[in-house]
Amino acid sequence: MKLKRISLAAGLLLCCLIQPAAKAQTAQPEATGHKKHGLSIRVGTLSSNRMINSLNDFSEKAFGPVISSMFTGQYTKTEITNRRNTPAVSLAYFYNINKWFSLGSTATFESTSAKFKVEDAYVGSFNRHYLTAAAEATCGYNLGEKIEFYGLLGLGYTFSKPYTNIPPEWESRFLTRRIHPNIQFTPLAVRSAVNEKIRFAFEVGFGYKGLLNAGLDYCF
Repeated sequence: MKLKRISLAAGLLLCCLIQPAAKAQTAQPEATGHKKHGLSIRVGTLSSNRMINSLNDFSEKAFGPVISSMFTGQYTKTEITNRRNTPAVSLAYFYNINKWFSLGSTATFESTSAKFKVEDAYVGSFNRHYLTAAAEATCGYNLGEKIEFYGLLGLGYTFSKPYTNIPPEWESRFLTRRIHPNIQFTPLAVRSAVNEKIRFAFEVGFGYKGLLNAGLDYCF
């Protein structure tokens, strides 16, 4: 009889110990479980489009007079100056296949503006908007509870459209719409968890998002 009481007391004590642990274990996936979907926003600088514009400015200074003679029949010095570029702003959706891999799509917008100079006089201005649509894949290669290192590869197309205030004899040089392939290669990136759903990210790479970009992820 005494043995039964001891066994019963031991059984009750074991149940009391197991029940909270079981509740904590079942609650843990809900609290820290893997989120399947995510949205992100990034703001970057020194994008591939901006670098292409810098090369165009260099070629304009070096070969502008030669090109202008093709349109006007005269050897005229032309120059694109005072160029300003907005940051590249990206909005993306991603789907987490598992803890390491995710696939998604992104849209990136930026613009550039400049003045057009003929000889030593400003004769007009223009700006061009860039919209990039791309598919992206992300791979996490050093996963931690709070900090995660990852890499990203994106492939897509950039569409650009000009808006000008240029004299008619020069408009043909600026009024072309362009479509070209574009890439984002980010070998080094880090994310830090703010809470269960929000993460801060910083990326270093090359492409339509920029050489350096930062932003937030929202997971749900």
